[in-house]
Amino acid sequence: MKMLTKAEAINKLGVHSLVNVDVQAGIPARDQTEHTESEIILRNEVLRTVYTPSLEMAKATLEQEEKIRNGIDIENINQKIINADIRLDQELDHHFNSTESSLKSKGQHLASLSRTLRLFKHNNNLERSASYPESKTFHYAFIFAVVVVEILLNSNFLAQGSELGAIGGFVSAAVIAITNTLFAFISAVIVRHFFHINVNKKIASVLSLAVLLIFVTTFILLVGHYRDSLQSDPFQASKLALVSFNESYFGINDFNAWVLVAISGLAYIVLVIKFLFSDDLYPEYGKLDRELKAESENWISYCKTAAEEANRIIDKAQNELSMNLKSIRTDFNQYKSSLERSKEVVEKQLLFKSKVNKLLEDVILEYQRHSERMMHYRAAYFGTVLKIDDVDFDDLNTVSLENDSEYSKRLQCIIDEVDDNFKNANEEINERRRSIQERIKVERTKIEHSLGLGEIR
Repeated sequence: MKMLTKAEAINKLGVHSLVNVDVQAGIPARDQTEHTESEIILRNEVLRTVYTPSLEMAKATLEQEEKIRNGIDIENINQKIINADIRLDQELDHHFNSTESSLKSKGQHLASLSRTLRLFKHNNNLERSASYPESKTFHYAFIFAVVVVEILLNSNFLAQGSELGAIGGFVSAAVIAITNTLFAFISAVIVRHFFHINVNKKIASVLSLAVLLIFVTTFILLVGHYRDSLQSDPFQASKLALVSFNESYFGINDFNAWVLVAISGLAYIVLVIKFLFSDDLYPEYGKLDRELKAESENWISYCKTAAEEANRIIDKAQNELSMNLKSIRTDFNQYKSSLERSKEVVEKQLLFKSKVNKLLEDVILEYQRHSERMMHYRAAYFGTVLKIDDVDFDDLNTVSLENDSEYSKRLQCIIDEVDDNFKNANEEINERRRSIQERIKVERTKIEHSLGLGEIR
């Protein structure tokens, strides 16, 4: 706060006016040994208008700085650094227990699939490995392409005689192609049972295929008769096709109808082959082998993920450790800066207090001197400058600041040791990294050995 000059203070406080009033009242006397009431008023006004506002600002600043220091908890952060390995152990133990439980569950499921496949191979006298494409995408794409080509070719032939034109031809061709695809899929399933070790199943598959081929041949020939009948009467083509088929199976007179039969037959054969080789020829063998491979990959992936998750937990702990170290240094610097600012406020307020006291003395002296000039004699107390005692000034409460200054010495000791604490904690965390990876590896090996999964890697 800006300090008033002597002239400003005398003018603002109306010192000369007070003297005039007091002289007329005969207040200053020769035997005056104490301050007059006007001098007390002047003192109080100086304190109220000059000193007190500055004091309040200083108190507010000290309180704000104290709040800043109270919000700094360096000891707690240092304790976190010291106990970093303890907290990490708790997290890693929780992770390991969860991983151990999952490994046992997944291992049991994998062992069950492995036993099922071994039993299946033994019961079906299979010594070879299952043979099937790694991805069925190509097979399904090829099958889809065959169906589309069949629909496009057939729709062209069927549209020529259809009463609905191209739309009718396309719908009819789509129905024929989908039905043909369904027959091809069923045929592939039946043919796959030709390779079954069970003789009864082989015989049943042969008979089933023979019956199905009769249906397929009948269906394809009916398609040809239907195309042939479209030339005669599009509205009665279905009925005429059945009559013509009953009269003569191969009695198709239109060349385009025979082309349609050839296209459907060829598409059926190609689709049967593609469906057949989309999996292992032995029924169910490919499915069981794929399930085992998928679960084996899942097992390996989970073991890898468990190790990576442990590393992630440890990396997080190390990051927190580094952040705590950085936070301690930042907070300590902030703490010291706050102390310095607080001490500076106290020093400035003490200096301001002495200036206020000097200003007050000047004001009182001016009151006395002006009284002397007005009364034309020297009062007894004029010979001594009466001062305002320090007890009349309110002072700042610096107890908290003094305590914090002492506490800063303790914090300095912590700062001196924090690098060693950080180094020790970091070494412990690195040791936990090695330890948890070894625990997971040992647990995995133990489970694989106990469940007979040693060959899975």
